[in-house]
Amino acid sequence: LLHHNGKVLLPAHLLVRVSSISLSFKDYGLNMLRFEVALGYRDAVQGPWHRMARANVTRTLQCQLNNWGYLSCDHLPFFELGSCHHKQYLVNLVFPSLPLGNSLKEFSGLAPVSKLTTYVMHQSIGFTRLWLALKSVCCPVTALALVWFLRRAAAAVSTSLIEKSLAFLGTCLVLYNVPLELLSLFFDCPWLLVANDFRQGLFIAALFSFWVIFVGEHKPQED
Repeated sequence: LLHHNGKVLLPAHLLVRVSSISLSFKDYGLNMLRFEVALGYRDAVQGPWHRMARANVTRTLQCQLNNWGYLSCDHLPFFELGSCHHKQYLVNLVFPSLPLGNSLKEFSGLAPVSKLTTYVMHQSIGFTRLWLALKSVCCPVTALALVWFLRRAAAAVSTSLIEKSLAFLGTCLVLYNVPLELLSLFFDCPWLLVANDFRQGLFIAALFSFWVIFVGEHKPQED
């Protein structure tokens, strides 16, 4: 993290970035917090910044009073990027007001805030390269195995339910192993988070259905 004129500069060479913030206040009876946040990007080191998103957010605080008379608050979800297509990202965080109790009280400066901590979780460059390389290799291998299985199943006289469920599971596995993240190297793909969640959910549902059918097919034979 690089601090740039009171802002947080994020050098983005990775695919996934999850961030949260934690604050500490003097005991002013705070239970909510309102802040303005803007996310920008640029593709040149000395180029202009372009705004990507901006929002006014109000969050409920879960705080505990420490021994120094300050409220140490739990982490607040901040933002998550599933596609880091641009070279650098800039986060601008502004506290226009502090809610005191159930009302908003305007103030100038950040005097009541004694500490602001930002936590960032991301994939390292080495892990990202290895992860994408494995997906790029496993995807065609899994696809070839699925094609071979489908041809064997088509040549059979009849296809059982467990074979159909195995074919569906293999199809979901191939879709799950497609390295869609490589597209973010060439295009901005804000839909990657939704696509990855959908593929993961579909694969888990197919795996669960296969095990249910597998157990149901073999249980009567054991009895």
